[in-house]
Amino acid sequence: MKPPSKLGAAGKALHKAICDDLPEGVEFDARELAVLDAAARQADLIAELETAIKRDGIMVAGAAGQQRMNACVTELRQGRVALARLLSELRVEAEPGGKPRAVPRPGETHAA
Repeated sequence: MKPPSKLGAAGKALHKAICDDLPEGVEFDARELAVLDAAARQADLIAELETAIKRDGIMVAGAAGQQRMNACVTELRQGRVALARLLSELRVEAEPGGKPRAVPRPGETHAA
């Protein structure tokens, strides 16, 4: 399945990795495709937040010139939690090295 064209690089990579790793004969239903789309968009947002933090730093100047934590740090943490939740709805686990791997639903059998 081809990733939607509206996705950025991180979203397309996540979408492709998950779809490419589905066991033979397994397809996502409409609900799972909507969750995958949301997860891919979340991956794009995470990439943007990481870029902003790299550019601006963890600490930034506040309105009065005081140092404060970049709001992107908190958003990044929350984005990672959101992505993990979305992936758990797809029954996708990370293998060592971070590559996503689809997990069969209870009761599913696959030929070896």
